[in-house]
Formats: sequence, C-alpha cells, structure tokens
Amino acid sequence: VESSNGQSFYHMPQMQEFAINLQQVIHDLDATQNFLEVQKACVKEIREVHVVPLVDNKYTHIYRCVQHVAPCLEWDIARSRTRETRLQILRDARLQNVVARLRQKGWEDELDMMDLEDYGPLVDHPGVHVAQELTDNAWSKISASLDALMQEYRMHDYQKVLTARLTDLSVLLNEIYAEPWRTRVTEFKPHFVDIATMAGVQQIIRSSLSEDLEVEDEQEFRALLPSLTAHWQASVAASLRPMLKPFVVSKPGIDMLNLAIAYFDCTNCCSMIAYPDVLAHGCIRREHDVRPRDTDEAQNTMSVYEQIAVNVAKSQKWSSDILRAPPASQMQFIRSLVNRCGLDPDRATRADMDALDVSVYRVTSSLKFTSTWHRAIQNEWDLFRFSYVTELDDVSAYTSDETTARLKAEQEERIKQASYAFWCCSMCTEPAGRRQNWEDMRKHIIEQWVPSPTWCRDIPLLTPANLGMKSRNRTLRIIICTAILTPGNMEVASYAQHKGR
Repeated sequence: VESSNGQSFYHMPQMQEFAINLQQVIHDLDATQNFLEVQKACVKEIREVHVVPLVDNKYTHIYRCVQHVAPCLEWDIARSRTRETRLQILRDARLQNVVARLRQKGWEDELDMMDLEDYGPLVDHPGVHVAQELTDNAWSKISASLDALMQEYRMHDYQKVLTARLTDLSVLLNEIYAEPWRTRVTEFKPHFVDIATMAGVQQIIRSSLSEDLEVEDEQEFRALLPSLTAHWQASVAASLRPMLKPFVVSKPGIDMLNLAIAYFDCTNCCSMIAYPDVLAHGCIRREHDVRPRDTDEAQNTMSVYEQIAVNVAKSQKWSSDILRAPPASQMQFIRSLVNRCGLDPDRATRADMDALDVSVYRVTSSLKFTSTWHRAIQNEWDLFRFSYVTELDDVSAYTSDETTARLKAEQEERIKQASYAFWCCSMCTEPAGRRQNWEDMRKHIIEQWVPSPTWCRDIPLLTPANLGMKSRNRTLRIIICTAILTPGNMEVASYAQHKGR
C-alpha cells in the first residue's frame, strides 16, 4: 500500500512468503521472471478490487455525513435562537414589571436616568435577569435588594449628573465675576457653594438630566444672580449683627455693620477682621478646616446635592460659626480710639473715619510709632492676643507733617514686605491666579496676561504701549500696582493681599 508521501507499506507474513518463494527460483531467470509477473498481477488485482473501492466508500461516507450535519447545525442554531427569543421576551416582561413596581415606590428620577442606558444596572441584577414571570412572591424576595441598588445608583450615577452640571455652573459664575475684572468688592460676594445651594439655583440644576447646562439655564441663572446675591448678603449680615448688639447702642438709620467699631474675632486664626472684610476671610471656607459644623454627624445632615456642591467648590459655605465679637476690653479700646478722633462710636462709620485722614500713635514705655486707625486696632489686638501687655495704653490722634512723614516711611517699609503676602489675579479665576506668593503671581501675569511687560526692581509697571494691549480677547487692565502705592491708598489696596478664595 502506498502512502500519501510516496512510501510503501507491506504485510510482513506475505513479505516473508514472497521472499521464500523468490529464493527458490532465483537461479532460474525465466522462472524468476514468471514469478514476478504473477506477483504483480496479484497486487494489481488486490488494489483494484479491494483497496480503491474501500477508500472511495470511505470518502463517500464522509461526504454524506457532512451533507447531513450542515442542516442539523442550521436546525440547532435556529432552535437556539427561537428559545433565546422566548426567554428574552420573558426577561423583558419581568424587567418592565420590576420597573413599574419601582416607580410605584418613588424611584421615578433614578429610573428616568436608567432608561437612558436601557436599565443596565437593573438588567444585571440576578433577581431581574431571570426568564420567569414576576409573581408577588418573587417580588417580595428581591424588593429589598432592588431598593438598595436604586439607593446606590442615586448616590453614584445621579451624583455624576449633578457634579457635571454644578461644575458648569461654577465655571459660569467665575466668568461672571471676572467680567470685566475681579476687584476687592468681588471677594465680598457669595461664592459658588453659597449660590449653588440656594433654592432657585437647585431648581435650575435639577430641571434636566443632561450633564451640560443649556443656554436657557445660563440665561435664567444670570437673571437670578443679582437677587440671589442680595439675599445672601442680607442673610450674612443678619447673622453678624447679634454679635455686636451688646457693644453698640442702636441708632435709627445706621447699620451697625457699617460702624467703625464693627470688628469680629476669628476663633480659628485669632485675627481681628472688620466688616465687610470678614465676608472674604479664608478660615470660614477652608476645605479641611476642623470645626463643629464639619464633623461626620454634621456631614450626614447635608443632602446629597449640598455635599456635591461642597465637593465641586472645594470649600465650605459661608458661616459665622467661627466668628465672635472681640473681648469687651478690645471693643472698649476701639470705641476710645473713635472718641479720640472726635466722633461718636455709635454713629461713626468706617467711611467717616477714613475721611478724617488722621494718623494714630501709641505710647508705651519702650516704643512710639504711628499708623492708620485700621493698623492701630490690629496692632493693639496683636499685643492683647499674645499677652505682651497687661492693660491697654492711651491713644491719641493728630495730623502733623512730622507724623505723616513717619507714617509714610512705615507704610513704604510694609510695601517691601509684599513678597511675603498672598496675591490674587483680578483678571481670571484660574487656580494659578488665586492665593499665590509674589513670585508665582508674577509668573502667572507674564504667562497669561502680559507677554512683554517692563520690569523695574522686580515690580511690574505699565507702559503706554501695553495699556491698550489685547490678550485673550480682553483688554489688559491692572487696577492697582504696588509700585505706585501711597499712604493714602495703602488701605484701599489691601484687597490685593487678602487671603484669597
């Protein structure tokens, strides 16, 4: 038998018999020739009569099997598809039954959001992905686990939509505050987290399941912002006034918060802060500040929406929890200072004191120096806070040329210390432009707003050429520069060194 690679295979007993017979006739040439012819004819007969038909029959059988298997496979596939279709119909009916029952239990908002993704979380639930009719008994077994699933979905996927919409709102509010530029007054406005948690804004955010704010939403928010700001400022003022009532005799037509004696003590950093600077005080909104309203118990009282708003803002809502009125001795010092300037502490406002343009000096056994009335209050508070003195010294006010020159020299010295203060960019709300040191703020101004400024003693100066320069489709404006600070505008310019958002 010949193989497919050309080799031949023989039956060993027949080969041995062939060898014996051949040995007997090997010496006779004619007998040998006849013997070989007989053997060849025998082999040919065996191949044609037995081997070839057997092989042909084998391949024919295989071919017929293949022809039979193909329809069987098609039938099996069709049967599987039909069965799967019937099972899917049962699953879909069970899913719709589950959805209807969950809607009756109050999960409408979450199910509306799931509908956008074909109820994916529900389909994967083992109690729903069953090709059986949902009976009341089966529902009672899976109801609790489905409620837990819907609650988890609310805390994750629903948060995703709220986070995206609140992030867009935060960007929009920053753009509004930066038009045309940020100023000291901007810092006294409500921050994003204060605005976002108001009822009107919550209604805008919850009005759609889209992750993007629509144009109509932006227009509605812009129209609503002035009234929201006024409401927030009134609410904040209402929380501050009770702290001052023990120290102020209320006068008709005068808001006690505008008085020159309206100061507050921050229990977190022990700073003495005037109104309205207290609205922008950094400790109040510190993200990781540890105070009673930031405990886990307090966080649990916040709604999911409020928690997301705080996370997006990366700061707390404004609260007067860490503020208090200064000690009685300090309030008495402030009142006496206003009296020395010839004004009534219960009527004199900060504007009235600023209009006097007086200098104040404080006398101790070892030191005599002059300052503005703002600085005098802060200095006295620092001495009292660190217990450097045991009692308050007398203060006097005067306007002589000598003391004015001394005051100017002292303020110029403080200007040199500007590099140690925190600075904020008035032109943008980028993180790189908020609460940076002098060197980082200088780099930010160069990279973002002043491609080719003129520098003098490491202080940026404006030139006529770049006063009208355009950058990022916005005219370059710098409201105040430390290179031109004077004693007269030192206090006005102090917003540039506020703690930042």
